[in-house]
Amino acid sequence: TRTIAYGSLEHERVWSAFVRRAEPHEARVGKVTAELMRRQKRSVLARLNNQRGHSTRDVAEIADDPFDMPKWVKQARTTIRPVLTEIVRDAGGSALTDLGLEIAFDVNDPNVTQFLIQRSQRFAVEVNATTYTNLQDSLKAGIEAGESIDELAARVETVMGDRIRSSATTIARTETIGASNGGTLMSWEQAEVVSGKEWIAALDDRTRETHAGAHGQQRAMNENFDVGDGSGPHPGAMGDPAEDINCFPGDAIVYAEDIQVGM
Repeated sequence: TRTIAYGSLEHERVWSAFVRRAEPHEARVGKVTAELMRRQKRSVLARLNNQRGHSTRDVAEIADDPFDMPKWVKQARTTIRPVLTEIVRDAGGSALTDLGLEIAFDVNDPNVTQFLIQRSQRFAVEVNATTYTNLQDSLKAGIEAGESIDELAARVETVMGDRIRSSATTIARTETIGASNGGTLMSWEQAEVVSGKEWIAALDDRTRETHAGAHGQQRAMNENFDVGDGSGPHPGAMGDPAEDINCFPGDAIVYAEDIQVGM
């Protein structure tokens, strides 16, 4: 099947259309994630400040266990679920419109529900795990250096400040890319008129080499793309953090190929 040439006008059209649709969702993901982390920061600082006058051992316990992981995983999961649902709904509906089909995308389809459950849980666990580890490492270093509560609190501010800033870039784009591509793919499955898909790399000079190298790779709907050391059904679901996490601008989308309208 014909592929879209990298850097062509058609490539620019497809990628630009995706960016226009994704930008509002990226902004919302970044906003809700940043607010979640601000609440988390206040919680950790309050706990740390309550240790004033206590023993070094009591403070060290916070370094070992900076926050209640199950509690914050649940909060993150319930916070991001409605946001991801809206991304999937928008992507699914847009994909069907692009195919010229006058049918509605079913966001309550069991496959969509399962996708949202898994995506929300993965987000909640991975985001909190990174924050937890970063706080542990920084606070333990501060305790070993004999720092005061105020100095340890400054470390919390630094770690959480970095995490909050990343929510507007790395986290937001990673989640938007993954949810949007998932919604697109599931809409094609519901329509039952698309039998093939194509990997379209971001049109950006900072796109990672593995994603640019995969541009034009075509697969049947039920087959996985092979990109770098990862393999998965769509960009953002490759099973390898090196391919899924947007460490710098540049990612990829799926594009419908081998459309069989009326079959």
